[in-house]
Amino acid sequence: MNSSNQLNFEFAIRGKYLVQENVTVLINVHYKDNPIHFCEALQSVLNQSKRPSKVLIVSDGELSQDLLKVIDSYIIRYGWFTFNQTKKKGTWSAKNCGFTLIDSPVVAYLDADDIMHPRRIELQTKFLTSQKLDICGTSMVEFSNNLKVMNHRKVQQDLVRRGDFYNSPLNNPTLMMTTEAFRTVGGYRNVYCQEDYDFAVRAVSKNLLIQNMDIPLTAFRINDSFYSRRGGVKFIKSEYQIYKSRRILNLFKPREFLIFAIRLVYRLAPSPLRLLFYKLTSNVTHLEYQDLTGWEEVINFSSQ
Repeated sequence: MNSSNQLNFEFAIRGKYLVQENVTVLINVHYKDNPIHFCEALQSVLNQSKRPSKVLIVSDGELSQDLLKVIDSYIIRYGWFTFNQTKKKGTWSAKNCGFTLIDSPVVAYLDADDIMHPRRIELQTKFLTSQKLDICGTSMVEFSNNLKVMNHRKVQQDLVRRGDFYNSPLNNPTLMMTTEAFRTVGGYRNVYCQEDYDFAVRAVSKNLLIQNMDIPLTAFRINDSFYSRRGGVKFIKSEYQIYKSRRILNLFKPREFLIFAIRLVYRLAPSPLRLLFYKLTSNVTHLEYQDLTGWEEVINFSSQ
């Protein structure tokens, strides 16, 4: 299945912006999100070399007054920003609601505290259309709250093609996909903290055209709770949900049960040990930059 080659992407100049037509950026925001980090995420959309035709902000439940003030300020100033509040059910539900409200053929996803590279929309749309893809991800950099780059998290393209993966083969904060692909997969499901992995498993099983760009076009924020959230009974249940899905969808490999057992041990380990394991198993390259300014400059130069 693939309809991307039928899409007509054009550029238009509106005011001071060069617009990438037919692309909507979907941003999910939660009441716990930091308003300053949220502003940085929204500003990264404004800083695009070719900005999207629309931005849809969807909340998972009610928001703080500070977050609502940020949203109101952007909607008043930029007519292509819109907002929708959903009932609090979880990020997976808010994403699904967002997709039902989008009328453009392509959607780029962004977390409310992450940052887009200034050329993400331009380069990722070009790659999606030239390769006639349904779903396109990229590698990403991980950064701390002081804007220092910690890791460059690469993606392994061959594992996506073979279905031979034991973590999500897609960095969800970097995704761009057609709305038709989203409908074909069936949207996101309630899988605790791993709805992105579950989505990727089902997307691969549908034989969609999926490919990753080996270039970090999104900066993913790592905070103090990142590792503490990735353990416990709820996470073990979500691991079992994905394990069952892989069996049902014929993505089960001979060593699957061993991998499942190792992941259970990881989920039960204390946060410091999970952090150590995470670093040891990370597909991290030598960094050419130490902060987000250097990241933007290096990627701009390498993409010429």
